[in-house]
Amino acid sequence: SARPSPADMRAVYRAFLRVSKGFNDYNMRVYIRRRAGEVFREEPPAGAEQAVEALRSARKTLEVAERQKRVYELFGSKHPSILDVKSGP
Repeated sequence: SARPSPADMRAVYRAFLRVSKGFNDYNMRVYIRRRAGEVFREEPPAGAEQAVEALRSARKTLEVAERQKRVYELFGSKHPSILDVKSGP
């Protein structure tokens, strides 16, 4: 297999950030962003096969985040978190 391009990796990272913005819950937004950072901050794989496996693993983690988002849309709290409430002047 060919080594994934940096553009492929950036696309998956951006997808993580887009998914995180879809959560109403502050804690979940921050968790998904943090998880994305952890996935992409790991040591870069040495060979092409390891790079392909790392990208595959990142995509699986992204799929889990997307499923979590759907579940939160159905069953999550409809009220904003105290961390999301803007305080007055």
